[in-house]
Order: sequence, then C-alpha cells, then structure tokens
Amino acid sequence: MLYKQALIGYDIDMNESYTEAQAIREIKEGNNDAFGMLVRKYQKQVYYFAFGIICNHHLAEEISQETFVRLWKSLRAGKFDESRAIYPWIRAVCLNLTRDFLRNRKKQLRIMNEMAHKDMTETHELNNPCTDLEKVARAIESMDHDKREVLTLRIIEGLSYKEISEHLQCSIGTVMSRLFRARLELKTKIEKGV
Repeated sequence: MLYKQALIGYDIDMNESYTEAQAIREIKEGNNDAFGMLVRKYQKQVYYFAFGIICNHHLAEEISQETFVRLWKSLRAGKFDESRAIYPWIRAVCLNLTRDFLRNRKKQLRIMNEMAHKDMTETHELNNPCTDLEKVARAIESMDHDKREVLTLRIIEGLSYKEISEHLQCSIGTVMSRLFRARLELKTKIEKGV
C-alpha cells in the first residue's frame, strides 16, 4: 500500500538542488512525497535487478515492493546514514531478499516457472521474435544462483569487477572466474536450446 501511495501524487522531483540526503531527512520527518521520489528514481533498477536473478515478472515485482517497504521502515526508524549513497544499500537489500526467496521457496519457484514456460511454449510460435529472448531467459533461469547473480550484477547493473567483489564479499579473481563460467554455460545452454 505504501509503495503504491509513493507512486501516486507527488510534489518533489529529483534535481540538482534536491539531493538524496535531503530526501532521506524529509522521509525521517514523515514526508511521503520524498519517499515517492526515491521509489520513482530506483524502482526500475530494483525490478530489473530482482528479475535478473529470479527470472519471473511477478516475483520480481513482489521483491521490489518488499525492498522499498524495508527502505521505508529503515529510513523512518533513522537506521540509514544520509551521507552514504542509498542505491548500494537498496541493491543489497534486494539481493538478500532474492537469496532468501530462492533459499526458502526454490521448489515453488521451479514449479511456477515450469508452468509459465509451458504456457509460453503453447502460445508462442517458433517464428515469434520473443522466442530468442525467452531462450535466453530460460537458459539464465536454469543456471545456479551464483552464476545468475554475478551475470545480473555485471550485465544488468553494469558493476565493475571490483564493485561486484565488494558486493558479494569475494575476491576479484572469484568474480572473474564466476563470470567466465556463467558466460560459458549461458552460451552452451542457448546453443543447445535449453
């Protein structure tokens, strides 16, 4: 509800003179318009990040909403230092939510995706231009969590190896190795039509 309210009716827009730090201070004081501004600024990035890992539209939306609910609660409780950049924190919350989801509901996710793929293959013909994108999505979805995660951080988020290593708390060499293996596996799966 709060998430939807944040998207409706707002008077504040991000510009050079209005900073995130100001928005965070105003949120702490109860200004819902300031929260709406942050949601509008980051909602697409958060959704695409979650989708890149989960590979499911509805679940990515749910995780995005929960990410912003947690952001709201943390900001209102004064648990965030406004001198820090907020998006890395938002991304970390989203990543933890996707990890929790995958850990706790892996079987349900697999069933839901199998049903979605069955529906897609029944309704789409082979000459449909979306077929290639669907193949890529299925290939990514079939990869293990670590590989999906590193691909999403690099390709969708555009993070450097150093940023990914800091985010995942591993060495740059580990990031490079995971990316190499993930790209190789993705290429193989697409070629095989998995």
